[in-house]
Amino acid sequence: MVNSEFKRVRDSLNNTEARTSFDKRFSEHVKVYQVFLKEKGLKRMTPEADIEWRKRLGWPPRPLVESMRDPGRDASCLQCLDMGWVYPKGSSGVEFADPAWGKAVPCQKCSTWEEERRGYAMEQSGIPVTRRESRFESFILPPQRASYRASVDVCFDAAYQLAKGTSSQFMLLIYGKTGCGKTHLAYAAGLVAISRGLRTIFQYTPELFRNLRSAMDKGQNSGNIIDNLINCDFLILDDIAVRNPTEWQAEVIEQIVDSRWANHRPLFATTNREADALGKAVLRRFMDPDTSFMMRNEAPDFKTSGKWGNR
Repeated sequence: MVNSEFKRVRDSLNNTEARTSFDKRFSEHVKVYQVFLKEKGLKRMTPEADIEWRKRLGWPPRPLVESMRDPGRDASCLQCLDMGWVYPKGSSGVEFADPAWGKAVPCQKCSTWEEERRGYAMEQSGIPVTRRESRFESFILPPQRASYRASVDVCFDAAYQLAKGTSSQFMLLIYGKTGCGKTHLAYAAGLVAISRGLRTIFQYTPELFRNLRSAMDKGQNSGNIIDNLINCDFLILDDIAVRNPTEWQAEVIEQIVDSRWANHRPLFATTNREADALGKAVLRRFMDPDTSFMMRNEAPDFKTSGKWGNR
């Protein structure tokens, strides 16, 4: 009972004895209420907990809130009132709160507007609109390049298993020539991860450093960008081996890779350079057989030597 309601009821009592009795009963009620919240691990009452609380006391159910999407009917979701969107309260709340702080984000407690939620996740992923059809189904090896089938199939299977969450390893590095299909596999893996409900980020590594430099030049906190890559559910670092990296660039990549390795978070990386261009610290993580796959795609550049599926 809120303070205003408490005051209204108390003021309606016309003698001291009645008010004293009311105060005592209200005090006991508050203690039971606090025990209930502690039992549920809550700091304040939620709509879902309120239903159980009223049942426990033998009170009639509170009238349901009207749906904001379908006026005249009860809301099926007390979190968003069927709108499908809520405003985040912090990083411990809605899944997509961090990259869109202060903006309305999809409600994670109901299935309302599932397509809108999936579309939001896609927009936040960084996968370009032009590459959202780069799926595993469209990854087709041209017949004239059949001699590369074994190498391509191994890379395909590793990427697919990582994306589906069925791989015994959680880190994957595919390296090979430009145009051999590495990035297509990376996009395809990202699309599968999104379909599984994972907060997925596709990051072209040279662009990452441009974004970090821009943030620092503007006096903004560049650490938020790195934290987002470290903490997302599924990360793709395309072209991870930057040519002639500065000490700062090498440290950023090492920080991201090392943090994800330490916390067993999936990481899919690609590069068109040799694996040792990553540097010893990063390479050591990808060479760990208990946690990682590292493989070369032997296929040539199909964009110039032959058609490559739906690229």
